Amino acid sequence: MRIAISGLTGVGKTTVAEIVAEKLNVAHITFSMKFMAEKMNISLIELQDLAKKDHNIDKKFDEIQLKEMERVKDFVISTWLGPWLAKPELSVWLKTDNLIRFERISKRENMSLQKAKEYVLRKDEQNMDRYMTIYNIDIAEHSMFDLELDTTELTPEQVADIIIKEYNKKR
Repeated sequence: MRIAISGLTGVGKTTVAEIVAEKLNVAHITFSMKFMAEKMNISLIELQDLAKKDHNIDKKFDEIQLKEMERVKDFVISTWLGPWLAKPELSVWLKTDNLIRFERISKRENMSLQKAKEYVLRKDEQNMDRYMTIYNIDIAEHSMFDLELDTTELTPEQVADIIIKEYNKKR
């Protein structure tokens, strides 16, 4: 079983994937550049600036994910490129209102709403540009997804239940 959950910054990919994985009793694979930046003791934006200049950063990051997917048979992956990398049985795109994304990041990163807005928009733009340049993947193109969910009015548990129901229909 392979379920890939993707979406822009702050849509709830990780939160929802954790719930889905727990309910299905499978591994949750989550790698983020945020964790990589923390290990390097730099900000995420600094790491993304470096990755813009050095495409090997993204390639190494994705190689780690691919190795983990080979190691684990059944999983839910929550990452931007998961649907392209994981060859999932179900690929899901999450979206939500931008203000909600900004509020979530403001709270999570302990920054003002304005700073969170700037951060989210910059991060989204940098990721989209890099993935197009490196892999020729257009993150804004969603036709390959099995399910596209607007999470604006839904709880993470409701989103997880919809994903599980859709997965069970495909089995």
